[in-house]
Amino acid sequence: MSDDRVSPPDAAALPLPPEVAEAEARDEIARIYEEIRQALRSPNVNLVYRLLASYPPYLAAAWEQVRPNLASRYVEREAERLRALGPLDIGSSGASFRRDLAALGLPDDELGRIRATIDLFNYANPKNLIVVTALHLALDGRPIPGSGDPEAGRRVPEGPLPAVEVRLLDARSASPEARAVLDEILAAHDTAGAMPSVYRALAGWPAFLRLTWETLRPLVAGAEIAKRVRRLIDEAERSALGLPHPLSLSRAEAEPLIGPNGTAAVGAVLQRFRTGMIPPMIVEIHTLKALLDGADAARRSPLAWRAGKVGSG
Repeated sequence: MSDDRVSPPDAAALPLPPEVAEAEARDEIARIYEEIRQALRSPNVNLVYRLLASYPPYLAAAWEQVRPNLASRYVEREAERLRALGPLDIGSSGASFRRDLAALGLPDDELGRIRATIDLFNYANPKNLIVVTALHLALDGRPIPGSGDPEAGRRVPEGPLPAVEVRLLDARSASPEARAVLDEILAAHDTAGAMPSVYRALAGWPAFLRLTWETLRPLVAGAEIAKRVRRLIDEAERSALGLPHPLSLSRAEAEPLIGPNGTAAVGAVLQRFRTGMIPPMIVEIHTLKALLDGADAARRSPLAWRAGKVGSG
């Protein structure tokens, strides 16, 4: 084990830093956030980056190496491979979920916004998992050399996709009904008090959020999800090791930027998101998509760039 290695148990025990909300971002952080939206092709900046923004010098150095990888054809293709691992087995839950959803009487345009919101998270999270894994490996003394493959390194068209505005509600802005469900969701997840963004986004539809969680809760409480999460972690590491561009920001390089304590806090964020937050959320979102539209729909993102697809650029 090298001197650069971060101790996983110690890192996991550290609290998460405060996030820098998108509306609060200024100067360099605001610039990086806009570049994240462009490279990720998403209207929102995911929570992991908002937490890393508590350490601006690290985020700036990390983003310089992350951006060409995140925007690459390789990550786009590998994210689709991770999606293809599929949702949990929903059995007859899909039919009952769709029946109960119809009974809610949501207008078609609202259902369209809900689908678009789920599709955005289903698109972005596998890509984020790959680069977060690479950042954690590099900090842990396992730098990514970069394959140098020119085709894999080519960028996909950047810019937020035409989808839907995603508003992240919290305990202060959510309705009492949604707040009660969010409290249940938070209690069921080992996220160090950080509410998964997808549920904050769905809190704008309290009845749908309640139906979603009541249906997902027994599915994600079983033994199958642990196996799926473990496989996602392993497959994401495989993807990270094959990134086309180098990603090598080590602990020795981070400490002069943000100090030993800051580096340990960054390690805690990366480890928790790599193992305990993004993989379970990918499985849950895949499963929610399967409940809504069937398992096949969960395995492929309609937002993913594919060579030859009309409008892919």
